[in-house]
Amino acid sequence: MAGAKVPLTFRIFKGDQLLREERLSLSVIKLGKVPSAHLKLDDETVSRMHAIIEVNGPGDVSIIDLGSTKGTFVNGQKVN
Repeated sequence: MAGAKVPLTFRIFKGDQLLREERLSLSVIKLGKVPSAHLKLDDETVSRMHAIIEVNGPGDVSIIDLGSTKGTFVNGQKVN
């Protein structure tokens, strides 16, 4: 169960180009295209509400795909 507010830094890339960097300190981080997403990703492969990241503590972070059309990948590996 998520609960810790550990600061995480996200680097958003398009190919090799760094688009932006964001730092968030939330126990649950919503990713997607919708305005209510904490981390908004404007890309054709991203669903409106794509995934959530749960922060349980330092070094204990998980990502959950929310049934996105294209899937969720971390370091090139698909998340189930």
